[in-house]
Amino acid sequence: MKECPECSSDKIIRDVKLVDYGDSNARYNQNALVYEKPDALIFKTAVKTELRAEACGECGFIQSYLVDPKRLWFAYTSRSGNVE
Repeated sequence: MKECPECSSDKIIRDVKLVDYGDSNARYNQNALVYEKPDALIFKTAVKTELRAEACGECGFIQSYLVDPKRLWFAYTSRSGNVE
């Protein structure tokens, strides 16, 4: 984003990593996940890509995006009967 859609500020922080903290303060990058075979009992074939964000340095508005959206789109459209 070139300017914040909430306050119109141009104070944009780019390439913000979204992380979670687990046991022993371990850090995990947040991901978006799609299963190629969601109805399978096992071997659902999880496909994921990292989430990143841009944030407004003025009001704090945040907008997230996928690092590799084509990877998720391919997994989603390769599902049986879901080719678009």
